[in-house]
Amino acid sequence: KAGAIVDECYKRLQKELKEGWTEVQIRHFLEDGMRSQGGTPLFCAVAIDAAAAEPHHMVDNTPVKHGSLVLVDFGCTYEGYCSDITRCFAFGKVNPEHAEAYKLV
Repeated sequence: KAGAIVDECYKRLQKELKEGWTEVQIRHFLEDGMRSQGGTPLFCAVAIDAAAAEPHHMVDNTPVKHGSLVLVDFGCTYEGYCSDITRCFAFGKVNPEHAEAYKLV
């Protein structure tokens, strides 16, 4: 169930994310989503574009725009069980250079 909670939050984020949302807003969206399903958020890191290369990036007010790369790393507990998910995705049209780098990695 802990894993299902974060999976659902990630799916919702991909459907509902809007241009202009900041890293802070995305973090709140994910944390609220975990809570609404009965999970207790453990951590939630969000990094947009170049910040995704920083291993311990501090979430800030960087906005997402079309073509942005977004990294999310978050998890919760549910009845003593822990989840942890890390995903990187493009928002909007993918830059061909980014797509090639993604395939290589």
